[in-house]
Amino acid sequence: MKRSGFKPRTTPMSRGAGLSRGTSTLSRKTRIKPQSAKAKAKAVLRSAFVKALLTKRPECQARIVEAACTFFADDVHEKMTRASGGDILDEDNCICVCRRCHDFIHNDRKRAEAMDLLDSRYPGRDERA
Repeated sequence: MKRSGFKPRTTPMSRGAGLSRGTSTLSRKTRIKPQSAKAKAKAVLRSAFVKALLTKRPECQARIVEAACTFFADDVHEKMTRASGGDILDEDNCICVCRRCHDFIHNDRKRAEAMDLLDSRYPGRDERA
């Protein structure tokens, strides 16, 4: 059976609860929170943790990219990522690395896992390219 097209609407579409009269844009009475209170509290703890850890361990612990490594730590890297169930406030899970080594770790996942710089809770899962 061939259809001739869409059936024309007999009643006008209703404006949803978020639309204001006369406009086609959504209007909100309050701003959207950029972070939940729980996430904000954890971010404050993480910031203090990173500052203390970088003071305690000022040099790059990975030293993967020997020629380009600055030997000074800029970032804190979690061996087991949050997605894999790691804790961002666990000192045993974190190492201090320079930016170039940190980029290498996340760009070359298989080599980083072989060097024990990246851990996965699920070792049998398919790896990303």
